[in-house]
Amino acid sequence: MIIDEYLPKYEAQGFQPIIVHVGDALGFGCDLSRTYGEDLPLLLDSDNTLLNIFQQVGLNSVLFPLAYLIEENNVVTHVYNDPDDQDEETESPNSLITDLEGLLTGP
Repeated sequence: MIIDEYLPKYEAQGFQPIIVHVGDALGFGCDLSRTYGEDLPLLLDSDNTLLNIFQQVGLNSVLFPLAYLIEENNVVTHVYNDPDDQDEETESPNSLITDLEGLLTGP
């Protein structure tokens, strides 16, 4: 969906999705790169540096995010996770596509 619909539509405006693979299972990250590398750059975070920088802590936070929405000024505006993985201590907005379209189409 992101590659087929949003990348062609918003790439000229600076939209660039990036796959971030966390952990030491580099083979999985390489498989992702072979599958999506033409359209989506892959960043390998083998020592969890990015995860540690961007992790969310505290009540109602997403501990292991599925996606971040980052503005052009490199400000993380939203953090998302799989809604099925939520529990009483974590919650994630169910609005990735709506938020993405709002950021890309402007006010």
